[in-house]
Amino acid sequence: MIGDTTASPTEARQEAAIRSRLVFVRNARAETILLVEGETDVPFWRLVGREKLFLIQCNGREAVLKELRAVHAGGPIPGLLAVIDADWDHIDGTQHDLPDLFTTDTRDLESLLVLCERAFDDVVWSHADPGARRAIEAAEGADLRALLLERARLFGRLRWLHRQRGCRFTFHEALLNTYVDEKTWRVNEAGLLKALVGLGLAPDEATLRAELAALPEEVQDAWLCRGHDLLILLARALSGPLMLAHQKRQPNKDDVLRALTLVALSSGALHPTRLFVALRTWGVQNPTYALL
Repeated sequence: MIGDTTASPTEARQEAAIRSRLVFVRNARAETILLVEGETDVPFWRLVGREKLFLIQCNGREAVLKELRAVHAGGPIPGLLAVIDADWDHIDGTQHDLPDLFTTDTRDLESLLVLCERAFDDVVWSHADPGARRAIEAAEGADLRALLLERARLFGRLRWLHRQRGCRFTFHEALLNTYVDEKTWRVNEAGLLKALVGLGLAPDEATLRAELAALPEEVQDAWLCRGHDLLILLARALSGPLMLAHQKRQPNKDDVLRALTLVALSSGALHPTRLFVALRTWGVQNPTYALL
């Protein structure tokens, strides 16, 4: 039957097995149980929940949704919730109505941290040469945050086209390192587009440029920016043209993420976000398992 969402016998057995496993965890642990996508989420949520939180990595966004659906197929498990990245939901108009499910305000957790002004300003103030920053901002006519978003949006729009086309090639992060100059922090846009045409994203560069220009307005927003792209670009600036003279080693994207996380959490800068407001509301409704 079209539209029939009844689970098949195999699916029902899988759901029952997933729920039984999580019920066992619930009975064995006193902490709040949080389902997350993967290992890169763990350091952040450990700092948020500390000893109050038991984390379960689910190996991807769809795996989190599958586990939570299995839970609610048999009724909620007290003190269990899940957080996923929004990914393309804003553009697709996707709505997830599962109870105890929370999504990031921006495309993913990493972009939420980079786009947090308080955290961004603190990390840049601590790790960037102020004279070099002023020089770049004067040369390009915008502040550093706007310049970072401009660069990341280009990659975000290209990733969107890659997704829409269902291209077989992987849009590797190596493209950022290859086509973002380590000394000037400028994107070699012509070289990047030529490389993507060679990989099959478009028949030629003129067509690709026209398709980028024709993308709807909602595919231009800052939240489209992929968090790891933002981290790579920011780290490339801080380890290149903005690097402090006395700095002993070049910061990488993991260093930048760690610094952003510590500032954002210690300052309470994320408290106004929709994600944290929703988690606080959940905590009021589930006081035994409140995280914030």
